[in-house]
Formats: sequence, structure tokens, C-alpha cells
Amino acid sequence: MRQLDEEIGDLDAFIKDTEAMIVSELEESILDCESELRETFESLAELDCILSLATCAAESNFVRPMIIEHDIFIHIENGRHPLQELVLEDEFIPNNIDIDKNNRINIVTGPNFSGKSCYIRQVGLLVYMAQIGSFLPCEKAKLSVVKQIMARISSAETCSIPQSTFQIDLTEMATILRKSSPSSLVLIDEFGKG
Repeated sequence: MRQLDEEIGDLDAFIKDTEAMIVSELEESILDCESELRETFESLAELDCILSLATCAAESNFVRPMIIEHDIFIHIENGRHPLQELVLEDEFIPNNIDIDKNNRINIVTGPNFSGKSCYIRQVGLLVYMAQIGSFLPCEKAKLSVVKQIMARISSAETCSIPQSTFQIDLTEMATILRKSSPSSLVLIDEFGKG
């Protein structure tokens, strides 16, 4: 063993030292190309998103929305909530969405569990999808660019906030009223329920 050790040396240490040197050289090579690698990864991530949207649109029979330069204008024929449609055992009942300068405020009423909240979420989701360049689950869509989507969908009472549910609702509504503009889409569900 002494003779082998004198002739060959400590092979285990030699192998570990060589591995560490190779890894160190590789790290230096990668760091030299860091900005190019980051740009490549960002481009691949964007391509992945575009391909995912395209695949979803093709498989689910989505249509291309027409984006117009106009004040707030949203016309969607037989729109469907894409996530609800996936989880329902029965067929999803499509809904129309019509918002323009003459119909800026829409009030949706109906009994409990009739789909009011789902409809409001559907409006927000479809408008958002169109804004990011996605095709939409509907028969036809024509809408303007929306600068911001603001929502007051539900409130949860908690001990960490020393306010009543109604006071939280009022605070959220005050923020929406202060920050919204004519090009905002504001969605409110069951305001003042608490």
C-alpha cells in the first residue's frame, strides 16, 4: 500500500481537486456569459407563455378579440369563464358582456348561487386575457384597452385588522374611487354585505 501510495498518490484527493477545478472554470465561463444567458432565459420564458396561450386557444376553441381605440368599450358574445368551464360537469352557460359609454354601470341581480359572482369574475378575467394578448373563450369579442382592473370581490373578517367587515368594504371602495379613471374597469361584488 505504501509503494502504491508513493507511486500513484492519493487518487481520491486528486479526483476531488480536479472536479473542484473543473466546476470553478465552468462557473467562470458561465459568469462571463451571464447577461446573454439571462436574456435567453427571459426570451424562452416569454416564448413558453405565448405557446401556452396558443395551445390553450387552439384546444379550447378560443377566438381572437378585436382591440379598438375607444373609451371603455367591452362587447363579448357568449363569453365563458375558462376555469369554471373546465371544472363543471354540466355545460357552462355562456354570457354576453356589454359595456360602453352609454352603459358604463351594470348591476347584476339574482338569487343566491345563480352565477352573479362567477359572471363578475368572468368579465374581469376575459378583459385581462384580452389585454395580455390572449384569445378568448367566446363567439365574438370587441373591446378597448383598459388601463387598470380594480376589484372589490370579497372581504374576510380578521382579528389582525381592527375594522368591521363593512368598514373594510368602505375602505376598499374609497381606494377604488380615488384611484380609478375613465379607462378603468371596476368590479364590485356584494358591497356592504357585512
